[in-house]
Amino acid sequence: MSDLRSQLAAAFGQPAPEDPAAASAPSGAGPSILDDDAHLDTEWLTVLHRLRAELPGAPEMAARPKLAQARMVSDRVVKMLKKAGRKRDARQLAGLRDDFLARRDKAAWAAVKLRFQTLGLSARAYRSLKQVGADPQAVLARLDRTPEEDLRGMGAARLRELLG
Repeated sequence: MSDLRSQLAAAFGQPAPEDPAAASAPSGAGPSILDDDAHLDTEWLTVLHRLRAELPGAPEMAARPKLAQARMVSDRVVKMLKKAGRKRDARQLAGLRDDFLARRDKAAWAAVKLRFQTLGLSARAYRSLKQVGADPQAVLARLDRTPEEDLRGMGAARLRELLG
């Protein structure tokens, strides 16, 4: 696709546009939302710590919790807040959690798509993975573990079985 862009730009006397896949690649200018500790410096965890401190009997949580623990504690705190009649705080916490997780999933799907384009895999296989509701972080991890030669020779159905 970038070759077609370059050819069209040359035909019309324009400089070749920057490849959008290369532009969206991480430049190393800071932590990625896909990092294991990306959730630690978010507003979600700040609010979670504050609300936990305000609630008697709130679940314990490590100072630097893993993402799974933060989700679990957040779910429990939301339930406790609703039960205590603090529905606004519960909605705020749930919204912050959901926003972070949605951005993380979106970034993971973008990385999977970029990897598919880099490897020359079909867009059909990528779309079928998204349609079956596969976990994007798990798909990305499986993509990284599988040798490139094996991935290039697979059809869409085999890719979906392997990665989904």
